[in-house]
Amino acid sequence: MESLETSFASYMAKASPKQKKAQHIARNNAALARAIITTWAATESAALFLLAHINSMYICEDTRAYKGDAADQKHYLMHIYVDDPLAKTELNARRELLLHYLRVEKISVEEIVLQSATRGMKQRKLFPEYVTHLQAGNMTLPEGAQKTNLTPPDPLASLRYQDQQHLLEWFKRAVCLSFPDLNDAASFLAQIEGGAMENTNFIDRRTTSGGENVGEGKPPKPSYCMHLFVSEQNVAPCIELMTLYGSTLQSSAYIVGFRLNSIMVHPSSAALSGKTAYPHLSQPVPLPNLDLAELRTQRLYARAHHKPAYINVSPFAS
Repeated sequence: MESLETSFASYMAKASPKQKKAQHIARNNAALARAIITTWAATESAALFLLAHINSMYICEDTRAYKGDAADQKHYLMHIYVDDPLAKTELNARRELLLHYLRVEKISVEEIVLQSATRGMKQRKLFPEYVTHLQAGNMTLPEGAQKTNLTPPDPLASLRYQDQQHLLEWFKRAVCLSFPDLNDAASFLAQIEGGAMENTNFIDRRTTSGGENVGEGKPPKPSYCMHLFVSEQNVAPCIELMTLYGSTLQSSAYIVGFRLNSIMVHPSSAALSGKTAYPHLSQPVPLPNLDLAELRTQRLYARAHHKPAYINVSPFAS
C-alpha cells in the first residue's frame, strides 16, 4: 500500500491546471491564516476578528519600475481585502511582522497591500469557518487552528553565525599581531568567554567615514566595535589592557583587512561563564543568542556617558 504522500503526489501529477491552481491558492490561504494567528498569538480574540473580516487575498507581480533591478528580476505583492476599518488598521500596524511570518511560510512577497472591500466583495469571506466561530460568540480560536512552525534553524548553518565566526577570526589575527609574544596573545584570548563584532557603519549612503565616494563604485568599508565578554574579576584588567593596546590593535586590524574603531568589555552572563570564544586549535565560537541591536544600544549608552567599559581606539569611531 502506497503512502499518503505518494498518493497525493500521484494525484497532483494527474490533476488539471485548474485543480493545481486551486490547490496552490488553498495552500497560500492556509499559510496566511497561520501567519496571522502567529503574529497575534498573544491575543487570540484579535486573530479571530481579523480572520473573520478578511474577504479575499491574492498575490500578483509588482510591475512598478525599480532602479537597479535586473530585467528578469520579479517582485510580488500580496493584496488583502478587509471589510472593517479596525481590522485594516490592526493589519497595517503589524504589517512587517506579518510579512516576516509569511516568509517563514515560504511566501516570498515584497509588500502587503491592504484594500477596503466594497460592494460585492463584502459578501465574500476568505475564512468562513472563523466567521461562524466568531458569530457563535467565541472569543478564542477554534481548537484546530494552527500557527506557523517556528522551529529554529541550525545556528551553525546560519549566515550570521558564519559571518561572526569569520569576524572573530579577524580579531584573533589582529591580537596575534599586536602582542609582543604569541603566548601573551594566547593567554588573553583564553580569558574571552564570548565575543561579537558589531558593524558601526551608520553613515550617509553617498560617502563613507573615510571620504570614499560610493557613487564611484567603491563600497563603504565597514568599521567594527569588538564586544568582549569576560568573567567579573577580569573586567577591570581587560579594560586596562585594551586601553593600553587599543591603538596597536587598530593598526593591526587595518593590516588584517578590517577597521576596528572601538572595544567594549562586558561581564559574562551565567550562560557564558566558563566558556571560551577562542578554543585552542579550533575555530572561534560566536555568541549563541546574538542580539547586535542590544549590543549597539549598550555601546551608544556607554560612549555617551563616558563609561570606562567603552574604549575608543579610533578618532573617527562612531
